Amino acid sequence: MYSQVSNKYVHWGRKLEAAAQLKYKIVLQYPDIKIGECGLFVGTNTPFLGASPDRIIEYTDDGKKMKGVLEIKCPASDKWRSLSPDECCQDSGFYAELNRTTGHLKLKHNHKYYHQLQGQLTLTGLEWCDFVIWTFGGISVERIYFDADHCENLKSKLVYYYTKLF
Repeated sequence: MYSQVSNKYVHWGRKLEAAAQLKYKIVLQYPDIKIGECGLFVGTNTPFLGASPDRIIEYTDDGKKMKGVLEIKCPASDKWRSLSPDECCQDSGFYAELNRTTGHLKLKHNHKYYHQLQGQLTLTGLEWCDFVIWTFGGISVERIYFDADHCENLKSKLVYYYTKLF
């Protein structure tokens, strides 16, 4: 289910999402992984808040059932689409950065995509999201966990905006 919103970035992401999802499945290597489509999740006490993750994923890891959100980003910018996600991080305008301690890619917590993911986790009630960046140069998968403090702060701002300004 896709909204009526469309621009070159949305079009590019939708065009490449299936390939990115397949690569994600290969990288994760869980034989029983299920990647399901989902629709709009609406807040129980805040019906004016909603989120629509790209997918919901389920798999078993050491006998434990795992369930989370999958969010895929395929950068459309000519300067990023052919680079690896790590190379994209060399651009300060990119939405992720390399963690100097681990050397792994990390979504910037002040970026709108981080707020988007935390909103998705709040409204789905799930504990984590696999954030995928896929370019022609490679793939990055970062597991991002629910951050209750961030979500409460975000929610209070959104409720204020909706009830007082909108």
